[in-house]
Amino acid sequence: MKQITVLIIFLALIISACKKKNNGPATIPINAGLKADFGYKPGSYWIYKDSVSGMVDSAYVTDNTIIYRQLGCAMIAGLPEYEIMAITVRVSDINPTDSEQWTITLTDSAFSLSLSNNKDVVESELILQPFTYPFRLGNSALSDGCLMYPDSACVTDIIPVVSINNQNFSNTVQLNHAGRANIAAYNDCFYTSPEAGFVKIVFDHPAVSIHRVLELQRYKIVR
Repeated sequence: MKQITVLIIFLALIISACKKKNNGPATIPINAGLKADFGYKPGSYWIYKDSVSGMVDSAYVTDNTIIYRQLGCAMIAGLPEYEIMAITVRVSDINPTDSEQWTITLTDSAFSLSLSNNKDVVESELILQPFTYPFRLGNSALSDGCLMYPDSACVTDIIPVVSINNQNFSNTVQLNHAGRANIAAYNDCFYTSPEAGFVKIVFDHPAVSIHRVLELQRYKIVR
């Protein structure tokens, strides 16, 4: 009888502990499709060719980290925590001093991108939230209807098949990035494929007479 009583108390404690855990802050996971298509892991790489300089750049994933935290300026008890994936991509050409870093962040259904390169006037610091997933026209992580917020972007076209360097990429979205940065007008385009990531990037900064295109030569994706 004593053994049965001890067992009942033990089970009651386990159930109580589970209830307390379940009553804690909710966790909002990354959209499953976004995570599956864009959750790049180390071993992933992309090789691009610059249409202006003819230089070849290598972009490769060096880190993939998942954290859980509340979004906003203050930690408030009871608010949900978000699963956040931060992906670091290093980009370099044959010049070791001319390198840059891309940081991709996946949160809920939003894809964010930060391009940082202090030696490049085009990409000195661009921070974008170009889309939420799944894709739809006019869709942006910052605005609905392609409103022109600084450093925002939106889906302006969904192309069934894009052909680049004898490679076909299906359901590629065209992301327009327009506005002002560093007091210079820009009108960039990012062509993004779920199967290969950025297949073409157009940097168009007429105020500083810059126009160049990065086209994907080859790639490998590890998810």
